[in-house]
Amino acid sequence: MKIYKSLGILLLLTSGNCFSGELVKDAEITRIGNSSDGKTDNFFITVSGGSGPCTNQHIIFPRSKAPSAEFFNRLYSTALLAYSTGSKKVRIYNPTDDNCREATYIDLIK
Repeated sequence: MKIYKSLGILLLLTSGNCFSGELVKDAEITRIGNSSDGKTDNFFITVSGGSGPCTNQHIIFPRSKAPSAEFFNRLYSTALLAYSTGSKKVRIYNPTDDNCREATYIDLIK
């Protein structure tokens, strides 16, 4: 019986890691730009509001983390669409950790 309790507690403690990749949810993009140093291939956005570890911060989408150039271009297009339409609900994700400098996913929520 103690083994089941121990396994249950361990499962509860580690289950939080399942959501570690969501950087921000229900946020608004207030700024968008490309790399400032001219050497790295990335773009950044600044978000306002929402919830998550990157709330009210800059979030960087590096080209090196995208599986292809086309995928990276779609990320940028989606971010531009959210910014230009004033979408107040975006979700940004990093599948590996909570690093705000390595985002690889964005979606718009209506």
